[in-house]
Amino acid sequence: MMNLALIILFVLVLAFVDSFTTTTYPLRRAVVHCRTTALRSTSRRSFLAAPVAIAGASILLSPSPAHAIVYYDPMLYGDAELKVAVINRVRQKVRDAITKDPQLGVELFTLGIADSLKFNAATQEGGGDGSVTKLSASSPSSKFVLNLASSLKKSTQITLPDVIALASAEAYETFGGLRVRVQIGRVGGDKAATAQNVQSVLQNEWDAEVTSTFENAGLSKRDVAALDAVRGGMIEVVKNMQIAKEDEAYVNEMGETDFVPNTSFGGAAQIYGKGLTPFDDKYLKAAVKGKRGVFADEQVRAVGEKMSVKNGKDGAIALERALGVGKVYTGGKVGDLTGQ
Repeated sequence: MMNLALIILFVLVLAFVDSFTTTTYPLRRAVVHCRTTALRSTSRRSFLAAPVAIAGASILLSPSPAHAIVYYDPMLYGDAELKVAVINRVRQKVRDAITKDPQLGVELFTLGIADSLKFNAATQEGGGDGSVTKLSASSPSSKFVLNLASSLKKSTQITLPDVIALASAEAYETFGGLRVRVQIGRVGGDKAATAQNVQSVLQNEWDAEVTSTFENAGLSKRDVAALDAVRGGMIEVVKNMQIAKEDEAYVNEMGETDFVPNTSFGGAAQIYGKGLTPFDDKYLKAAVKGKRGVFADEQVRAVGEKMSVKNGKDGAIALERALGVGKVYTGGKVGDLTGQ
């Protein structure tokens, strides 16, 4: 009996163990599977996240990437009051310099246009980034804007391209033109591989190559006609002033002196100082009639025949368009960008 009882007990134990194993093993297998899957998933996520983490660290540790686009940051100079103060300081110093040396005004006017025309409309790269000074490092205009920007940076955050653009606009107004809205806050753009070569714009005489440069920057033949008419008119003013100065020197040798008091009140002349003799349409008419320079182009000439820059409107519109090509805003409020 004892043996039979032991045999029955052994059979029952085996049955119980088999039943327990059949019931619990799938559960254990499922638990192990879930843990393995979770481990694999965690490992996969860690593996994929590793390059991202490394890239993020590289971005933080590496220098800022070079920009090929000229961005406009409306908050670069802080609030509107600070911005106006910066603009006024630049305008004042530019006007003072031009009244002492009118030829500098012609060069500053052209320098601002050339800097902006580096913009390539096809690639959307380049623009007013200040690098035009490298093309004419020895010119009085480049030296002037570099020195002015350097001196102003001691107390402001002014950028070189903003100084160049403001100087160009102020030169236009000092020669009798209308106020031009200049959008300030330029940053970047100096690494544009496809920027236009604007060496021809810096030359004394503009030709068909300059017209192509304007068009490649997204401007029109009307723009090049207006700005060449203004530039030529400014050159004529300088020539006439030099002749007048020679005549005055001759009169003074005779012992005669004249004193003409400054009677200008209000407006830019009162705020920033005296201006120069305004430019007129004489150069424009002569260039159109003689088919000279950019006016050798039939379409440019046709625009010039119907144009007058003496009132300042056409020149102001064209200069504002030229100084603002390729605008790409970043940060701040766009409405705060206009330097007025």
